[in-house]
Amino acid sequence: MNKFIILVLVSILLSSCASNKHAEKKNTSFSPRQMMIGLQGGEPVPPNPKELEKHPLGSANNPIRVDGVMGERSYLIRLSCNDNSSPTFKRAGSVGIGPYGFILDLYEAECVNNLEIKNFTIYMDLYHPEHIEKRAVPGFGIIN
Repeated sequence: MNKFIILVLVSILLSSCASNKHAEKKNTSFSPRQMMIGLQGGEPVPPNPKELEKHPLGSANNPIRVDGVMGERSYLIRLSCNDNSSPTFKRAGSVGIGPYGFILDLYEAECVNNLEIKNFTIYMDLYHPEHIEKRAVPGFGIIN
């Protein structure tokens, strides 16, 4: 009886070691951009660059384009206030659809210079893979 149990266990173990090309997992992960495109039923129509330039960079009508949440953070830590200090910032939330057809995030930034406090709002669109914005929003410098 013991030999039979051992034989069954060995058979099970050996059969589980055999590779099966049909059992391979498919990569079903999506980028945030792909998920948004899927939810919208297709790629959004890109905005006219001349229309975007009519609005300040970082506004709701001309948001900062970045690659994901890490791109948002990377952009914000590169900003500098007028006295070259770093601004403080916090995410205020998601605030609707921007000109590129994706959800915008709103950040509130603050610079403290000589006891004067300046507050800024910065709109960001995180659905632009590999895009790195080199320009600063009005009121800031940027480290590139």
